[in-house]
Amino acid sequence: MTLTLDMGWLAPHAKGMVRQICVCATSAFRQAERASVELYAILGAGCVFAFSRLGKTLAALSETNETLARLDKNRSLLLKETAHGVANNFATVAALLSMRSVLIDDAKAKRSLEEAVE
Repeated sequence: MTLTLDMGWLAPHAKGMVRQICVCATSAFRQAERASVELYAILGAGCVFAFSRLGKTLAALSETNETLARLDKNRSLLLKETAHGVANNFATVAALLSMRSVLIDDAKAKRSLEEAVE
């Protein structure tokens, strides 16, 4: 940035002071501009780092979610198989009680076994 002033109306000794003030103002402006550029560079580097970290975190979370979904599916399958096995065991016990009830002559005992099967 270049500053030009018409200093014809100033006293000769004041012209040097005005020039010095202009040089200082220009220098301060350049320093502020340099600081702005440095701040933007730092901000840009911070954004790159943050987005990189965010991407890695999202990838890890995605992998964790896939693992949890797979484990949930396996657990659900095991639960269904266990429920099926328990139902089969109850059916076996019911069949054995029903077979025993046929062999028993006591009416009260027979009724109790038939109620247990239901």
